[in-house]
Amino acid sequence: MAVLVAMVFYLDVLEIAILAALSVLIMNWKPFPELEIAVFFIIPFLAMLGRKISPWNGGVNNIFGIILSVILFYSVSSLPVVLDNAYFLALVAGATAFFGAVIFHAFGYFYKISSV
Repeated sequence: MAVLVAMVFYLDVLEIAILAALSVLIMNWKPFPELEIAVFFIIPFLAMLGRKISPWNGGVNNIFGIILSVILFYSVSSLPVVLDNAYFLALVAGATAFFGAVIFHAFGYFYKISSV
């Protein structure tokens, strides 16, 4: 998920859609996806929307988008478990944000930030 959110800043909508669809297909090959898989597919597009309306630079938007995507994904998956284990959610969100920041800067060496 962190990689898909980081790619939002460098790739176009069509490329994001293809990569998100491939990642969903790899995770769930069944014909009817569950709610979590649908949310996983929608998250990069929400990050793309957030990138357009937020006033900060790409690095801050990336970290903020990753933290929000982790919270959204786990909240949809099982909200009672998230509320009972807020420390675990914060730990996972922080580790995922760190990984996403590394990936974001690694992509920065190879791609230009997309203006769309």
